[in-house]
Amino acid sequence: MTNEDQQQIAAILRDALDRAVESIANDFTDLREEMAKRFDRIDLRFDTVERRLDRVETNTNALLLTTAGISKS
Repeated sequence: MTNEDQQQIAAILRDALDRAVESIANDFTDLREEMAKRFDRIDLRFDTVERRLDRVETNTNALLLTTAGISKS
């Protein structure tokens, strides 16, 4: 194998490694974007649950006050 052959092989390997690194970087970018979208959806769900719990708390407090008023009568 000549020096020129070795240089050609090295160039081919460098190109292949560059493409592999670029592909992995793109995959990580896609993964990051997908995770961000999913976390945003989870945040929306938690916000909805929090609002519902606030309403339940308000209704529970109203029932407690009503019950206290009834028992005093």
